[in-house]
Amino acid sequence: MEVKIPLRLSFGVKLALALSLLSVSVTTLGVYWFYATTQRLIMSQMTGRLLDVGRTASFLFDDDAIDRIHRLKAATEQASIPITPKVLGLLPSEAVNGLSETEAKRLMATEDFQQLVQILRRISEASRDTMLPAQAAYPQPLMNEKENSVEILSYLQVGISEAPDHRIIRYLGSSVYERSGSWQGFPLGIIYGYCDVDCYTAPGGLKGKASIGDEFYTDAWGTWIWAEIPIFDSNNQVIAALELNYDATGAANELLYLKRLCFSIIAASFVLSVAVALVIARWLNRPIAQLQTAALRVRDRDFDVSIDLPRSDEFGLFAQVFNQMVSEIRSYAATLEAKNEALEVQVQQRTIELQEKADQLEATLHKLQRTQSRIIHSEKMLGLGQIVAGVAHEINNPAGFISGNLDHAKTYLEDVVALLNLYQQHYPDPIDSIQAHQNSIDLEFLLDDFPKLLGSMQTGAERIKQIVLALRKFSRIDEAALKTVDLYEGIESTLVILRNRLNSSGGAIEIVKHYSELPPIECYAGELNQVFLNLFSNAIDAIEEKLRAGDRFDPTIIISTQVVDRHQIAIRISDNGIGMKESVRQQIFDPFFTTKPVGKGTGLGISIAHQIIVQKHGGTIDCTSIEGQGSEFAIALPVLQTQAVLAVA
Repeated sequence: MEVKIPLRLSFGVKLALALSLLSVSVTTLGVYWFYATTQRLIMSQMTGRLLDVGRTASFLFDDDAIDRIHRLKAATEQASIPITPKVLGLLPSEAVNGLSETEAKRLMATEDFQQLVQILRRISEASRDTMLPAQAAYPQPLMNEKENSVEILSYLQVGISEAPDHRIIRYLGSSVYERSGSWQGFPLGIIYGYCDVDCYTAPGGLKGKASIGDEFYTDAWGTWIWAEIPIFDSNNQVIAALELNYDATGAANELLYLKRLCFSIIAASFVLSVAVALVIARWLNRPIAQLQTAALRVRDRDFDVSIDLPRSDEFGLFAQVFNQMVSEIRSYAATLEAKNEALEVQVQQRTIELQEKADQLEATLHKLQRTQSRIIHSEKMLGLGQIVAGVAHEINNPAGFISGNLDHAKTYLEDVVALLNLYQQHYPDPIDSIQAHQNSIDLEFLLDDFPKLLGSMQTGAERIKQIVLALRKFSRIDEAALKTVDLYEGIESTLVILRNRLNSSGGAIEIVKHYSELPPIECYAGELNQVFLNLFSNAIDAIEEKLRAGDRFDPTIIISTQVVDRHQIAIRISDNGIGMKESVRQQIFDPFFTTKPVGKGTGLGISIAHQIIVQKHGGTIDCTSIEGQGSEFAIALPVLQTQAVLAVA
């Protein structure tokens, strides 16, 4: 089995890559844990402090402030634009002015609005110094204090009755209004889309619970974290929510700086691990490369190889063991090669002997098949000849007796008729009993039909004589030796024997004869008759099979003869039967080959015909066939048999 050793990457490189990946992975996990822990710590401290600030600031809204919220909210809702489906369909962060400019300025000039803005401003200024700077989470600050300045924005928001889920809210004021002298936040009465229709965490403050953002969010003014604190009235009902936005830009920048620092650590770890891995790979690659090269040479049956690795570690020990193993393999290979060469010589000699015996067996098998077919043919012909001769003899005697006596019967009948005529002339009035008997036997019809009956019997007797003569000519029991005969007698006698099949094959088969004037030829007449019988029988079988298949055609057998030259004649027997495939045609002359069902054929007829024509008479027989159209057998026979042809037989 072939061993595939070469790889795209050596073991040392793979090990170096594995160590690099392991080192980088461990470093990355550690740095990520540090960064995530620091981020959670900063967010936890900042959001917790912002939530505490918001809860403390909510106490600034006393009863007077709550009354002002009620009045400002009522005035804003009264002057607000209609809350249409379009307004209710605001997307998150979308806003529309809920008041006209005139109404907004009027309400912003009221004492209620101004007092609420003052409260929001005090909350922002008072809580700015209480927030925990981000640097407190580190041993030393990452950025200067100027970059980490803190700003807190306070907003007052109320719900809209048309949006009970608080997906849409309204703002009443901002802490930056009075400090800056111009509105930088949401104007009074602005309607704001807080979340989409699938949002189930609408402002927690308006739902009666404090909520805090767990992530930074960024807008045009910076990066923020937020908190919402509910404001309750004296009936403990939520009337508004205090929203605090803490400017966490500095903290976000510090976390970004920390993230970059973590990436730098990871990159440095990667470079360092790759460098260490390359050193290890270089230390491992040299012995592994030598081992691989040596293994490849051994795979290619090159045993003159050794590994020069003067090291005292495991690789050195492996090299020594490998060199010893290759030395033993070299010795075994030489011994095996010598034995293999000797075995190849023995196998070659044995193969030649077996081939010679196989050729002898094949020749013997063919000889046995030919001998078997000849024996079967001889026994068949002998038995057939004896039976035919006996049948012909037994039929000939009574047929001759009948034929010989028919003339006498005809003479006797004429005498009886003459006598009856004389009686009728001299005794025209017979007695009543004679007249009655004459009428009962219809004497006039009897005298008229009886000569015809004798004529039919004479014709039948002649037909029997013809059949007997055909049987005798076919069997040629008295012509077993080489004789000069007329081939047409054998053909015609064979057709007479097969007349019953020719007339009962689902429709009479027409015999078309294209005879030329043939000279008498020297042959074994009985065996040639057997050839004709086999060929005609096969033609009839092919036509019958085509008729059984339902084809409509005029069944025909054509017999053609011609003189090729003064030494040779040709006979062609063709039919328009079922035909045969080329694969079948190529085997048709093989002994015992047949396509007929069991019991229908033995596979010897055409084979015996081939032996009789080729081996017995020195002629040729060929077959051409087209499947579905018919077949033709062409026979060529010498006019005179030579001693050389007889020797072939």
